[in-house]
Amino acid sequence: MSYRTMRYLALLIGLCALPVPAHAQNNRDGLFGVAERSPAGGAATVSVRRSERPSTGVTVGPRITRPRVTIRSIDNQNRRFSMLVRSPRVPTCGAAVLRIGEEALLSESYGHDAAHCSQSFLLTPSQASRAARLFGTTRVTRTPLGTQLRGRFTVSQARVASGAGVEVIVTIANPAGAARVFRFAGGRNRGPRNNRFSFTIERDGQPIAAIEAPDFGGLGGFVAVEPGSSAALRADVSQWGDISTPGRYVVRCAYETELSATGDLSGEGPVWDRRFEGEVRFQVR
Repeated sequence: MSYRTMRYLALLIGLCALPVPAHAQNNRDGLFGVAERSPAGGAATVSVRRSERPSTGVTVGPRITRPRVTIRSIDNQNRRFSMLVRSPRVPTCGAAVLRIGEEALLSESYGHDAAHCSQSFLLTPSQASRAARLFGTTRVTRTPLGTQLRGRFTVSQARVASGAGVEVIVTIANPAGAARVFRFAGGRNRGPRNNRFSFTIERDGQPIAAIEAPDFGGLGGFVAVEPGSSAALRADVSQWGDISTPGRYVVRCAYETELSATGDLSGEGPVWDRRFEGEVRFQVR
C-alpha cells in the first residue's frame, strides 16, 4: 500500500470519527410550523410551552427549511435568551415549534415581510446552548459596556413657588480616554412622558402617590457618547407625582438606557442595559 493511499484512508477514518451535527442526528429535533392551534378529532399533538405559561397541545406541521437562526442574551445576567428565526417566505407564515430533545417550545411571536417568515422564541441558557448546537450557530452572551459612564442628577431649581414645575436633570458623562459608546435615546416616549425616567417622591418624609402613565414604545435610535463628552436629559417631575403642596421634597431618581458598542439598530450588535440612579431635593413654598 502506497504512502498516498495510507494518508487517504487515515483521512477517511478521521472524518468518520467527527461528531455528527445535532440537526443531522435525528428527524425529530428542529423547527416546525404549527398545523392547527386547537386540533380536534383526536389529531396527534405535541405538548408545548411558551415562556412560563401552562403547557398546551398543538399539531406539528412541516419542517421549516433553510432557517437563519440568531441566539442572543436579552439581560445582563445572561439568564434569558432570544432566538430569532428567518426563513424563506411560504404562503402562510405563522407560529412555529422548536423541538430540542424532550422539550417542545412554541414561538413567542411571528410575522413576515415580502421575502421571509420570522418567529421568535424565549429560551433559558441551557435551551439556548442546545439550540445553538442544533443549528450550528453561536449563543451570544452579554459583557459590560460603558463601565466608565457616570450619571449625575440635579434639579432645575432648589426652591419654587407652589404650582411651578421642577425639572430633574441627569447628566451622563463619558470621561476623556474612555471608549466611545452609543446610548439609546427614545423608545419609551410614546405617551405623556419619557418613561426611561422613573421617580419615587416624598414630601416632608411622607410618600407621594405615583401617577401611572404607561408608554407604548416609540421611535428611537443610538446616539454616540464620545470620550470627554456629556449629555443632559430632562424630565418634569410633576408628571410622576403631585408636587404642588408646599413642603420639602426628596426624589429618588433613575434613568434607564441601552448601550451599544457599534450603534447597530439591527439588534445583532453587542448591547448592555444601564441604569443610573441618584437623589435630588427641593422646596416648594
